[in-house]
Amino acid sequence: METLPVIRKFYQQTRQGSRCRSGSGQHAGMCTAGAVGHGFLKHIFAPFTGYNLKNFREAEAEFFRSVHNICEMYGIPNPDVTGLPFPENLHKAHAVISKALELLNAPPCYIMQDDRHVATLATAKRYDTGHALYYIPVHALARIGDCPGLKPLYELLVFICHYLYRVSGAEFYRDKYSYIGSVYDTLEDWMLNDNDGECYDELIAEIAGMKTFGDSLLQKLKLPFSKRAFDESADRFRESECYAAPAYELAMEFEKLMADYPKRSIYSSIPKEFYEWQEEGAIEIGHYLGFYWSGSESLNDQFFDYVNNELQECSEQVEPIALQWFDSPQKEQQFDFDYEGRLFPLLIEFNNFLYQYDYVNEHHQ
Repeated sequence: METLPVIRKFYQQTRQGSRCRSGSGQHAGMCTAGAVGHGFLKHIFAPFTGYNLKNFREAEAEFFRSVHNICEMYGIPNPDVTGLPFPENLHKAHAVISKALELLNAPPCYIMQDDRHVATLATAKRYDTGHALYYIPVHALARIGDCPGLKPLYELLVFICHYLYRVSGAEFYRDKYSYIGSVYDTLEDWMLNDNDGECYDELIAEIAGMKTFGDSLLQKLKLPFSKRAFDESADRFRESECYAAPAYELAMEFEKLMADYPKRSIYSSIPKEFYEWQEEGAIEIGHYLGFYWSGSESLNDQFFDYVNNELQECSEQVEPIALQWFDSPQKEQQFDFDYEGRLFPLLIEFNNFLYQYDYVNEHHQ
């Protein structure tokens, strides 16, 4: 069925983010927190006409129960829509409440529906990802895997990647339809068409190695994830000669997240059909969260130049959303971002740890 027309912005204005800068002393680390461009979040509902409803009076009653509940919590008067027919009474009530919430600097209000609701008011709040690229560097794993003395560490890190891929939903660059993989495919095509370019042979060889290691690792990541196996790997690392407290402590933070959210993914926080198609394109989760190769400075710079230039053209970014439904009385604002608030900082720590092993030679002597 259809819903009421609502056009609201989460952002008060578009925000220009700083781009990932190439050529800096710590270019890979910088790119982890680099911005991806504008954030411009919209939600557009189609007209709610009451068609396909078995009982529009039931929908109307559900809606005005939520009106009473939201007005009670925020201490605003119930809108007077006496004499207005359906669905104009819903239009008017929603507009009045939205204005009142805006004056209170409260989260925006929508008329929502799902499997349990037909037309219920809900407020929505986004999780701010910081306009960052959460790209996990696989090249670091390849270097660690080449060191026999670091095998327990390598296995533990692969288990973390396994969780992020199978459970959290991070895309891998060798996945068939991954955005990051498509960027590498484009860069390779450019190189093949310009075989006189600088470092051509080295870059083509690196891309070949990137594919070989990536395909091998992806086969492991596609297997069912086992927290028990992860815990056993952590125990082996703790007893090994290559034990390092920072790596173990990081792994234990991931272990807590796995225990608290055994099936939660980043996509669990995206309400169905909340984000509408935009002509200018949208920055999807796979655009800013996933596994990439990293590698040489030359390939890395080309990669991030391409990503930044493309994503700067997008008009909105898909980010996790928390909803507070008013189908029942509410005492206070409640937006649960515990999972996201732990996952994204852990991703930054994990990436920085991998970058350290990738670029500091003392770890590979």
